[in-house]
Amino acid sequence: PVFHQAIRQFFSWCLALHDDFQIQQWSESDRTQVLKEISLKKVVLTDLEEAIMERWYDFQHEFGNKLGLSDQLSLKNAIMYAGVDMVGYYHDALYDARNTATLFGIIRNPEKCNKALDLVISALNPVAHTTTLGDLFNFSELAISS
Repeated sequence: PVFHQAIRQFFSWCLALHDDFQIQQWSESDRTQVLKEISLKKVVLTDLEEAIMERWYDFQHEFGNKLGLSDQLSLKNAIMYAGVDMVGYYHDALYDARNTATLFGIIRNPEKCNKALDLVISALNPVAHTTTLGDLFNFSELAISS
C-alpha cells in the first residue's frame, strides 16, 4: 500500500488493541521519520491517531539506563553486551525490530536480565572501594625515630 493507506492500517491495528500496546523503538529516529512522512504526505491525523504517536518509547534510552550509561549505545553493542546472537543485518528495519524485541524481552524479565547483564553492569559500574593500603597496616606499632 502507499503511505497514507499503510499508516491508516497501522493506526487501525493499534486502535483495535485498545490500550494494550506500546511502540518500542531503538532511538527516536523511527518516530521522527514517521512524523516527517506524515507531514510531507499531508496526512491529517485524528485525535486518536495523534495519541498513538505519543505511545512511542525509546528503548535505547531504557537499555542504557539499565546499564548506567549516559551515552547512547548502538544496537550492535547492546546485542553484544546482552550476549545474544544478532539476527540478520544491522540497519535493516525488520532485523533491527527483531533484535530490539530480543533485548526488550531480556530487560523486562528480571531473571533473564540478571543472567545476561549482571557482569556487564558490574563492569560498567564498578563499586567504589573504601579500603586503602594504609588500612592494612597497624602503624601505631612502628617506632619511627626522627
